[in-house]
Amino acid sequence: MRNVLSRTATEGTVLARRHVRPFRRAYLIRDDDYAGLLRVIERACQVWGGVGDLIVPVAADGSVSDLYRTLLLRSELDYLTVVVPDTESQAWQQRCRELGEAMRLPTGRGEEIPVLMIAGAGDAESLRTVTVTGTPAGDPWELVYSVMLGRLPHRPDEDLLAYSRARDDLQFSDVLTLERQTPESLGVDELLARCRQVTPVGLSRMSLTPRPVWVGTNGVDDWLQEAGAAARDLGRNVYVLCEHKSVPDAALLWNLRALHGWSHIVPIGLPLSRTRAGELDVAEVEGASACFFVPTGPDIHPSTKANPRLRA
Repeated sequence: MRNVLSRTATEGTVLARRHVRPFRRAYLIRDDDYAGLLRVIERACQVWGGVGDLIVPVAADGSVSDLYRTLLLRSELDYLTVVVPDTESQAWQQRCRELGEAMRLPTGRGEEIPVLMIAGAGDAESLRTVTVTGTPAGDPWELVYSVMLGRLPHRPDEDLLAYSRARDDLQFSDVLTLERQTPESLGVDELLARCRQVTPVGLSRMSLTPRPVWVGTNGVDDWLQEAGAAARDLGRNVYVLCEHKSVPDAALLWNLRALHGWSHIVPIGLPLSRTRAGELDVAEVEGASACFFVPTGPDIHPSTKANPRLRA
């Protein structure tokens, strides 16, 4: 395209290549707004390509870490979406808008394609059943299950219904074959088995390649030179140890999985409260090495103190 747009006149046949992709946004969310995080996950699973969006934790003063500031600058983003907590004032929204202006990124939702439009365009009987997994309220596994499997409400968001020109009472079950389940016992093996099903995360990726590195040269946001490089260097198992209802930990797990193309296994989330009593031995089940990302605050989890190799 550079030659086409230059001042030099073109001669002969000109080839222009265009990569079609969903609009991509970064959700700016207060780093203590867990309820807002769950709403973001629900929204992302309702939108075509939404699970490729970034989740960026923002402090109350409107600041972000240097890591996420670099990521925002280097990513191919179209918009920044500000997630407003239920009890938040207008001042915080203004600080987020100022952050967007400083990075020359517009705030807003952009153009979103609801997945119900794509699913509804075909024969519902030809689509596989989407398994929507719930967790008991307050369970330590809720964060990990929500990030890795996704969430899906019964009804699409109001604005997505309006965009699709669908009837007001439309539910996802009218377009898709859904099976909603709440497991009796949650754990690593149970979670990984569900990752191989068609989940709300997979619904958002409908007809998209699971390996974004082959779609465009900048598909991995410059975190790594290639989407699979860390997995090969560190072994098959990459774990993110998540504190209960921690927005920064959930964002790290979400963004790393998006980076790896939302493959079935890498990375895996583990709640810190469920990693005592040897449960971390899951990393050695197949004799593979593992890399752990753990919280870096003053209260280091006991399992990382006892085993320095768990620190990353």
